[in-house]
Amino acid sequence: MTELPQNQSQTTLSTGENGRYQSFEWVPCKRCAGSAGTSCPDCAGNFVAQATLQSHAAFKPPFSRNRARLPEKAQKSSESIASTLEGPRKKGSRVSEKIMIRDMLPVDETDWRALWDGYNNFYDACVAPKVTSRTWQRILDPASPLMGRLALFGDTPVGFSLCVLHEGTWVDTPLCYFEDLFVDPSCRGLGIGRQLIRDLVDLGQAQGWSGLYWHTRESNPARHLYDEFVKADDFVRYRMKLSRD
Repeated sequence: MTELPQNQSQTTLSTGENGRYQSFEWVPCKRCAGSAGTSCPDCAGNFVAQATLQSHAAFKPPFSRNRARLPEKAQKSSESIASTLEGPRKKGSRVSEKIMIRDMLPVDETDWRALWDGYNNFYDACVAPKVTSRTWQRILDPASPLMGRLALFGDTPVGFSLCVLHEGTWVDTPLCYFEDLFVDPSCRGLGIGRQLIRDLVDLGQAQGWSGLYWHTRESNPARHLYDEFVKADDFVRYRMKLSRD
């Protein structure tokens, strides 16, 4: 889950504290000059973010240097959204106040799939079409523990969240695993990701969930946003893939 930069050349990220900003330039690793692939201990084949203001601490974003653009369908959707937002941006209006978040509906499938493609591209993931179709079916199924929320600017979908409700052994009301968060690259920095998280917090409080939790990469630049809601704990994750054989 993350609000990634719009491109790999330059972006601006909020520190999450007192409204100040830091400017970062995405550059090849100085140790390997971007040629050592995954063998470099500093960058593992990724670009690194070099701060040009405030802090000079470098970190690696969780995406490959070979990924410069979204898939074609997702890229066209992103360009369309950017065009929609151009007017409000120029006028200096508060775009975040015009964002509506609601449950996903059957008519949202095409738009959600375009955003989903962009999300999986960010993680270098290749989800099988049948799995994506099954995910969409479960999102719409009121009996499924999987739920999806869609953020819209006017009639235009600009981001989504996906969660799984489940029982817990230490609580007597449902827990919510916040699995996926994505905001269209053309809409970063407008507070949409923050609104999507706040939406789940409000929803959970209204429906009596015991808690909301998620995990992310340690180097994720969106952690400054997550820290506004809750600080990371000291737990580590063990992950085992099971064979179906």
